[in-house]
Amino acid sequence: DEVVAVIGDVGGTNVRLTLRKLCFRTRTSTEIKPLTKIASQEVADFSTALAQFLSEFERGSENWPTVGAIGIAGEVKNNIVYTTNIPHWKRTDGKAIAQEFGMESFELVNDFVAAG
Repeated sequence: DEVVAVIGDVGGTNVRLTLRKLCFRTRTSTEIKPLTKIASQEVADFSTALAQFLSEFERGSENWPTVGAIGIAGEVKNNIVYTTNIPHWKRTDGKAIAQEFGMESFELVNDFVAAG
C-alpha cells in the first residue's frame, strides 16, 4: 500500500533527488527529504551521489527507499546507461544500484522520455 521512493533527475550539472513516501491507495505522496542538488561533476558516479543523499538515513529504517526511479541523459538499455553529459561516469546500472542499496527495484529512464 505504501513505499518509500527515491525519485530524481540526473543532468550534466546536478543530480536532483527527493525522497517520498507514496501511498497507492490514496494516490498521495509525503515528502521525507526535499529536493536536494548534488554537483554531478564532483561525484565519481551516481551511486556516490545516492549514498551522499541517503547518508542521514539508516539502511532498512522506515525512511529507507525500497524503490527508485530517475530520469538520466543517454540511451537506456536493459536498465543500464552510459551518461552522455558526465563523461567521467563509467555506466549507471539500475539493477546494480538496487542491489547495492537494498532496494526492490531502481529504474533508469531516458530524461527525454521522463519529461514526456
